[in-house]
Parts: sequence; C-alpha cells; structure tokens
Amino acid sequence: MDRDWPNSKPDAVSKTWTTVFLFLGRLPYETLPEHLALLDICLSTQTNDAAGQVRTTGKLPLYLASGRFVLSTEVGEAARVLPPDMLLPYDGTKDSSYPARLSARVESLLTEPDKFHQVERSVAIAKAHFDYDVLSGRLRELLSSVLATTDSEYQKLDRPLR
Repeated sequence: MDRDWPNSKPDAVSKTWTTVFLFLGRLPYETLPEHLALLDICLSTQTNDAAGQVRTTGKLPLYLASGRFVLSTEVGEAARVLPPDMLLPYDGTKDSSYPARLSARVESLLTEPDKFHQVERSVAIAKAHFDYDVLSGRLRELLSSVLATTDSEYQKLDRPLR
C-alpha cells in the first residue's frame, strides 16, 4: 500500500488507479456538493439479485444531480434510468469478473475525457427521474389507482370504504 494514500484500497483497484483515486471515508453531508464536484466518474454497484433489483441507492440521484458521470451496474433503477454508456453488466450476487470489466471501462473513459464530462445530461436524468415533483406525481398516481381499486371493491360489497 502506498503510505501517502492511507485510505487507498490496493486490493480493490488496479495500481494504475492509485494516482487517480483517493478514498476520503465519511464526510459531513453539507460538504458533499463540493466533494462531488471534484469527481469525474462516480461508481454505483448493485448486485444482480432480488435485493439489487428492487432498490436504488441514494447515491445515484446525488451523483446525477451534481452533474457527475455515473458508471453503474445494469441492475434495478440504474438500468431503468441510465443510458447504455453509463451501465456495466453484473452477474448474480457476486460477479468475480466485474472488477476487471469495471477497470477496463474506467481506463477506457480516462483516454477520452469528453465522454464523461457531460454535466447537463446527468442533471437532466436526475430531474427527469428523481426530482421531488416527479416522484410525488408518481406516488399520487399509484395511491389514486390503489384507492380507486379499493373503492370499487368495497362498492361491490355494498359497504362504505371507511
């Protein structure tokens, strides 16, 4: 391990990345925007199993809203909202070939920085899928459909809903 990088993870990434990545650990939430602005590529990894397919991490919307390029596994919400160039396949609960695919993809991106400097596109994805107005509208539609179904089912029973 490089002694100048006390938080680096030499087993997690190739040695060529140690000059590019610094693992800062836990940071105060209010400093998050300034730290995210320093990143070129943000990683989001979900396992391709039932747990990974039904959730999204809170990091995905934060990365996108900050205008960052996100490189994510093609699982769950990320697979639904991200364009193909931001996705990597992930097989099952533990994909032993994923680190090599990830490393190759990042190294490829580093040779063409214009590919990951797309601030407006990332912000647009965040607004289209994670803005509170969008999410509240989706929730409203869901609740309305559930209540409408419940109302009609109770009407068949000739009982009031409440």
